[in-house]
Amino acid sequence: MMNDFSAVLKDLRRKKGLSQEALAKMIHVSRSAIAKYENGLGLPSDDVIEALCQYFNIGRDDLFPKHDLVNIIVNKNKRIRLQSIGLITLISLLVLGATTIGIIDYVNRMSAPGGMLVVNGQLLAELPSDSPKYFSSKGYEFGYRNTYKNERNDFILQPSGEIWSVNGIPDIFMGFYNDNHISLYLFTTPNDIVKLENGTIADNGKYCFNTFGYGGYNFLIVNELGEDVNIRQLEFWC
Repeated sequence: MMNDFSAVLKDLRRKKGLSQEALAKMIHVSRSAIAKYENGLGLPSDDVIEALCQYFNIGRDDLFPKHDLVNIIVNKNKRIRLQSIGLITLISLLVLGATTIGIIDYVNRMSAPGGMLVVNGQLLAELPSDSPKYFSSKGYEFGYRNTYKNERNDFILQPSGEIWSVNGIPDIFMGFYNDNHISLYLFTTPNDIVKLENGTIADNGKYCFNTFGYGGYNFLIVNELGEDVNIRQLEFWC
């Protein structure tokens, strides 16, 4: 399992006896930025990574224990900046009258509440089934078993109920609403399955998981509680 950058940063700060505000001043960022990093809500830019390494007198591999994670993060930050530029361009096109279905759909995804891509149980059956069933949403394929929807199109997982992806997941963050008995697994084959721990819980009860470095993996969500659990919806870039 990938070591968590947020935990490493928090441990380094505490060993120095620093508050979040004090560390923020040392590396010339805001206190809220440090809080965001430590709560798993974001990752620093390349300049901030360098500042943290210099201040704590450590290498990048110490800050990000997974061997190639720094390069992943740097490239991801570049992609996010390019996506921001792309969003501005798309909005400009809309203002100029480009209202094709593809553009509208993409902008809707980018502005969806809670994340770039939000998937609910609209296409699920209202009664659970032991046999696997499948549905498509926003270009992604999903499967489910012992799972059904309620009148609000929330995902309801029975005991041992499951939801999984068929064609991979976005390589950023994903989240859903649950309690501690819902588990998230990532895999490419049954032999390399990895269980992730949630990195942060939003104020509204959303559990977010850091899926950096797992592009191309599929996910499996399992209800390990002895009763039905409502996880509401799946969110990517939560």
